[in-house]
Amino acid sequence: MKPQDTLPFFKDGQYIGWSGFTGVGYPKMIPVALADHVEKHNLQGQMKFNLFVGASSGADTENRWAGLDMIDRRYPHQVGKNIQKGINQGRIRFADKHLSLFPQDLVYGFYTKDKPDNDLLDIVIVEATAITEDGWFVPGASVGATPELLQMADKIMIEVNTAIPSFEGLHDIVNCSLPPHRKPYMIMNVEDRIGQVAIPFDTDKVVAVVESDRPDCTGPNSPEDATSQAIAGHLIEFLEHEVKHGRLPENLLPLQSGIGNIANAVIGGLSQSRFKDVSVSQQVSNSPEVIRRLGCIAMNTPVEFDIYGHANSTMIAGSRMLNGLGGSGDFLRNAKLSIMHTPSTRPSKRDPHGISCVVPMASHVDQTEHDLDVIVTEQGLADLRGLCPRDRAQHIIDRCVHPHYRPLLQDYLDVATRICIKRGAGHEPHMLDKVFKMHTHLLEHGSMKIHACKDPVAYAMAYITLTPLALLVFYASVAVSRRELISLIMLLGQLTNELVNAVLKEHFQIKRPYGHLGTGYGMPSSHAQFVWYFTTFGSIYLLRHIQLTNPGWKKAVVGAMVAMSSLVSWSRIYLGYHTPGQVAAGSVVGIGYGVLWYVAMEVVRARGGIAWCLDTRMARSLLLRDMRDISNVSEWEYQHWLAARTKTKTKKASLT
Repeated sequence: MKPQDTLPFFKDGQYIGWSGFTGVGYPKMIPVALADHVEKHNLQGQMKFNLFVGASSGADTENRWAGLDMIDRRYPHQVGKNIQKGINQGRIRFADKHLSLFPQDLVYGFYTKDKPDNDLLDIVIVEATAITEDGWFVPGASVGATPELLQMADKIMIEVNTAIPSFEGLHDIVNCSLPPHRKPYMIMNVEDRIGQVAIPFDTDKVVAVVESDRPDCTGPNSPEDATSQAIAGHLIEFLEHEVKHGRLPENLLPLQSGIGNIANAVIGGLSQSRFKDVSVSQQVSNSPEVIRRLGCIAMNTPVEFDIYGHANSTMIAGSRMLNGLGGSGDFLRNAKLSIMHTPSTRPSKRDPHGISCVVPMASHVDQTEHDLDVIVTEQGLADLRGLCPRDRAQHIIDRCVHPHYRPLLQDYLDVATRICIKRGAGHEPHMLDKVFKMHTHLLEHGSMKIHACKDPVAYAMAYITLTPLALLVFYASVAVSRRELISLIMLLGQLTNELVNAVLKEHFQIKRPYGHLGTGYGMPSSHAQFVWYFTTFGSIYLLRHIQLTNPGWKKAVVGAMVAMSSLVSWSRIYLGYHTPGQVAAGSVVGIGYGVLWYVAMEVVRARGGIAWCLDTRMARSLLLRDMRDISNVSEWEYQHWLAARTKTKTKKASLT
């Protein structure tokens, strides 16, 4: 039968199963013919199917189906840009599942229980490399959930691929009984065989046999780079250490590696190590029983992991699906050694190190802290076995975190520990209002660097934001050197202004924005309130009461103070300490309080308060003075200095 002849069997809303696993052994001719039909007749969205595959399939099939809006539901694992886009746009209903559980759940009828007619898959399409004389099915380079899919099929279509050789004899197929009749898998070594070389199926269900000549469509792997080589180096050193101490045999234990470029590069690095005759477990796919009995060494690459050892394998920023859980949970939860390896950072659109793969808390958890033994990045390896949560966190920060993010995560751990221990909750310290700030900073700014290390503007803003400290030094120096009462009055206003800020923060209790990992409220901004009080009071006093020979200098000084206050205010926003609204509120309060304090000072002066203060014994002992009544202080002081200088010269001349 030709692929086009199978089209009448397909109807909108059907439940479809495919053979295949991680892009190999999947049907090609019939799915492509169906996609061509939909595209040719503009049936996008009008022929949608519920698709079940053992794992991911090829880009030429399911990814194209997703691009043509032909998938309504998809289980349990996928790879492809179009299908990921459809899932994250809400057009494709997707749920991932442990691959060891998906086949049995399929047979239980969990995925077809809502079908109105029966609990079978309407059509199952499989690729065969041969069909035996007994009428059994020989799959290609993968098995996956194919036996269970055939068992649950209402109709079966077979693509016999003549472009690849027969795989007869390669497989070890076991049909599993359902509980309570299930028996143990009698596998003690990777080489053991307990099943058949082919898959039995009901030939009466076959409605089409199609010849295929298309190879599997698998993309190339990225070449090894310095990062993956460093990860492999740390891992090899660790395994050699385990062998040396007798915790692993010379040829290790059966290895199981996840998919992806990093995983492939790490395996490539292991192939260059001194370990020989290494075995790889592939039988009775993902069975926890066999994984634990063989003592597998499981390795996988996460999206991210947190400082306590929880790993996220599936969800970017907690909500954007990547590929799915796959078999990572089966192996990492049951292996003798469970290892996660990843670069310490990944690039964002604006920063080559914009994403830290180590975060305070994973935005989605697939593998818990109870499942993982070892974390590896190019920075180093953290052996988490036997460590309590706080020790794990410190170990991960010291060994695995990129230098750009190490101070940030160390600060988070220190502050969280201090706060949580104080309230008696210090086992695994977290600040729930701060724990995802790195993620939200990435969404807002394109980088998790809350204080970007290579951002020259951030460097400048970091210095500018320290201006209030410089102003306090200015107050002290003026008070000591000038002995002007107005400097003390202005300083007193500055201090009460800070008290007002503290009261307002406690009243509003508005948190700081996403970019801050410290403690304390953020509304209004104390820095903005500080500098704008200084600028307001200082400008009014300068313009009204200080006379200069060149009046233009007063405008220049006022302009400089306004510019300084504006820069300090902007620095608080740029560095992520405050929102624009919090800074604006601080500025308004500072300006208002500066005006209010000046008016209050004038009222006190009018009622004789300043004169009374200057006449006190303390004021006289401190040599305090009020130069406001002198029209031009600079000229007056200069004339007195000239007179004193002339008098000194005259005195010296008379002595000679």
